[in-house]
Amino acid sequence: MAEKRVSVRLAAIGGRQVRAELEGIGEAGTRGFGRLSREMEAANTRLAAFARRAGIAMAAAASAATAGLGIIVRNAAQSADQIRQFAQVANATPESFQRWASGARTVGVAVRVAERDLRALSAPLLTGEIVVNREGADLGPGDVIRLRSTRLGLDDVVMRISEIGQGDGRDNGIRLKIAEDVFALGATAIAGGRMPTGTGTGVAAPPRALARRMVEEAPYWLLVRELGHSEADRRLAEDPDAGALVATGERPSADALAAQLWVDPGTGPAQEGVVAFAPTALLAADVTDSPEARVIPVTGWRDIGEVEIGTLASIGGELVRVDGISQNSISVGRGCLDTVPRAHGSGTPVIFFDEMARITEDSWAAGETLAARLLPETGRGTLAFALTPEDAVTLDRRAIHPLPPGRVQGNGSYAPNVDALVIGSLALIWTHRDRLTQTSPVIVDHTGASIGPEPGVGYIIEVRWVDPDTGAAILPAGVVIDTGSAASWTLAPEAIPELGAPDRTAEIELAVRSRRLVEGSWVTDREARWFRLTAPFAASRPSCRPARPHAPRRCPPPATRARC
Repeated sequence: MAEKRVSVRLAAIGGRQVRAELEGIGEAGTRGFGRLSREMEAANTRLAAFARRAGIAMAAAASAATAGLGIIVRNAAQSADQIRQFAQVANATPESFQRWASGARTVGVAVRVAERDLRALSAPLLTGEIVVNREGADLGPGDVIRLRSTRLGLDDVVMRISEIGQGDGRDNGIRLKIAEDVFALGATAIAGGRMPTGTGTGVAAPPRALARRMVEEAPYWLLVRELGHSEADRRLAEDPDAGALVATGERPSADALAAQLWVDPGTGPAQEGVVAFAPTALLAADVTDSPEARVIPVTGWRDIGEVEIGTLASIGGELVRVDGISQNSISVGRGCLDTVPRAHGSGTPVIFFDEMARITEDSWAAGETLAARLLPETGRGTLAFALTPEDAVTLDRRAIHPLPPGRVQGNGSYAPNVDALVIGSLALIWTHRDRLTQTSPVIVDHTGASIGPEPGVGYIIEVRWVDPDTGAAILPAGVVIDTGSAASWTLAPEAIPELGAPDRTAEIELAVRSRRLVEGSWVTDREARWFRLTAPFAASRPSCRPARPHAPRRCPPPATRARC
């Protein structure tokens, strides 16, 4: 005798797992499950899009099934033609349809069985996720609970647990994924009608915008992880100007499924796929740019249980390695890959993107400014495009820039004396970095030992004048010193002459930069650690000395000086 019941479990692995339990019967159902499985295996990050498409199809099937079942109830088994009509509605052969209810003693029971199974396959079900206290520790997958919520308009709705998370020591709540229980037989078979409408009957809430987001040009490290070394290098060799995007953000609500990524390069927006949500937090205090500032206070956790040690996070664009996690702080390695340690203000989002990051299939040219939007999806639909915040990203060939040198120090310190060049020479040291080999899951931070260097990479010392009125560094650089491929250089005060500096200049900004030739042009690292120092030629002008470090130097009024 043929099997009467088929159970299929679909799982999306990578980040937050999503499980769908489907009950089905018949050869047509088996073929349908095969299609769904292939869809899930092809793109787990597009789960929400798949669910949306499947929902539309299932809703149509439910409507058709309801009409077909109405015919059967009104003319219960009067003729074989009606059986064939019912089988056609269910997308099965008459033989398969009859096998579905082969254990039923009467036509009425058979129709109720068929109605139950079609409803489980076709009707939109209440689904969601709740967190309970430790009293729920004895619950398990398959257990049944009653859901009561005045706010959501739920009155003892029977729900079945599909998955349970026991907590991990940092987040001890019991997280239950639940779905409406539709596996019991109804009292009577349905005889037509339609699905209820309205906004107050579902667990899923209307979608909300993502407040914490990360939308950036993808670094070389991520291209290699997604495409492999050979393919990433081939694409960049064919078009060094090409760049892809990486985007993710917070889960704005517990029932949010994923987010659509829409990109407008100036010719109109187009969807670039579906992205998964990432764990997030907020800085609880200001953070300095010191590479040794490793313990960072955080608050406002979302999905703390999904953060993995050793993965990357982004703090205001600075990539950091996660070394430790607690409810109130994270321990990190600062300035990883093509970034350097930066100062960040309290409230800056921390996006733990590593496990969720995916690059766009399309790429764009350097210099293009892309307008990107993340449209979250819930069981109630997708957030309207006009209500979604927009992020602008200007591509700058990120993937081909050399990595900045690591462990940059002046006179043995990450923060040298501001008067170092007034007192004497400045001994600069740094460590090599290699974009091509630093592509493994083991991430090196700014303080790490030398790796490489990348073939063809050399170093320069770049000096910029600081505007005495605004305190801003002036571009282009006033002095550029080629240091070759060495990892140290002693900078003498006379190497920075006053000739060429703007009037009243008293401060300089100085950095060690890496660079490489690409198609005959120099490409410099995207970021660098800058030291703001007293200009060596300002030593002879005491009236121009600042009252405190890093303050703009102010000279006497013109009537009291010839030139300072």
